[in-house]
Amino acid sequence: MEKIFIENTKKDILLKKAFEEVNLKYEDCIIEKNKYGKPYIRNKKNIFYNISHSKEKVAIIISNVEVGIDIEKIRDIDYDKIIKKIFLKEEIDFIMSIENKNEKLKNFFKIWTKREAYSKCIGVGLSLPLNKIYNKNIKLYELQIGDEYVGFYAKKYS
Repeated sequence: MEKIFIENTKKDILLKKAFEEVNLKYEDCIIEKNKYGKPYIRNKKNIFYNISHSKEKVAIIISNVEVGIDIEKIRDIDYDKIIKKIFLKEEIDFIMSIENKNEKLKNFFKIWTKREAYSKCIGVGLSLPLNKIYNKNIKLYELQIGDEYVGFYAKKYS
């Protein structure tokens, strides 16, 4: 079971709404963060959630297994240092092979959100190098958010 909520709103408003949708009372949930900053509900052992926001959009996923989510607005950034530091050689080669600047940016953010959703799922955020993390029990799914945003969510299978 997983439910995904994506809206143009504030994260606290969407989190309360998302909790209500899955029959959780926000006021009854004790929300804490692990040492890497991943939020969890301390008093609900089989409910997991994750949040991402970029510009005006907020995305929340709630599930009965560990999950991570990340969205990004496609925008012009200087990604050269980022890809050299974090991306795998194959990913760098792929990005650099794209001639169209908009497509290059879109694919940069697709790789970025895929990696961040994955690392958020395992609960380490960006504390470990993204090119060093791998777990075969985690599956990634692309979110359909429109033309201006890209995103992925990751789900852990036992």
